[in-house]
Amino acid sequence: MSYWEQYKREKPGFAAQIMALGLDFSEMADNDVKEKCFALETTANDSNCSIADLKDAIMSQVMNHITDWDDSMYLLLLEGWNDASKTEAKKYNIAPKNTIFAIAQEWVMERIIAVEKKRANLRPRTTKPLQTLLLQFELESSEPILSLIKTHIYTKNFPMTPRNEKYSKNLEEDLDYYFENRIGPFASNPENRKNPQLYKLMLSSQVFMHSDKLKNRDDIDDIISECNEHYLSFYAEVDLAAKRIEDKYLH
Repeated sequence: MSYWEQYKREKPGFAAQIMALGLDFSEMADNDVKEKCFALETTANDSNCSIADLKDAIMSQVMNHITDWDDSMYLLLLEGWNDASKTEAKKYNIAPKNTIFAIAQEWVMERIIAVEKKRANLRPRTTKPLQTLLLQFELESSEPILSLIKTHIYTKNFPMTPRNEKYSKNLEEDLDYYFENRIGPFASNPENRKNPQLYKLMLSSQVFMHSDKLKNRDDIDDIISECNEHYLSFYAEVDLAAKRIEDKYLH
């Protein structure tokens, strides 16, 4: 008999409350079920509420601090709770994925999806294939939660905080200035435009070359780290800037 089946027999009331939260442990490994049940019971006891009320209790606290004008904070919660899950895992000697913070992250994701539905008509930050983006994100950080946050920002156009938005605009300006200084003189020379096909090939080659230089600069690790702090991908931003300069001079 699985641990979950045994738990439902021994603690039917608690099991019913867990299922009332929409949680399904029927396909999970015994140890994961054991640790999740422990986390839920412990948190409910510490919060002086039932397991069934945990979601409302936790999310009501979140909603008291996050308004419709500050939806960007939901993504930051994912990272904050990811760190908290590691601390709680050490405290109770359980896996981070089985802590109450990890469970609550799923509830935050529900809110994130709701926010994105409201913004579904907006153009995403980039139309680059997701698999390509994920490879770039993995090169920039081995932290899965950071890649998840970047994915929502770049493919779902999730709102950034004012601080991150300001950093993003400054980065765009710096990258545009870099490309303009290197591509502009060539593109503006009438002699280079006499052969349209050759011009297009040469311009694209120059854009690629300068993009590669940016991605391999001596201080690339520091630049990537700074971008990560603002939930941005330096590699993706370079690609976006490269596309902007190509669009400017090829169309």
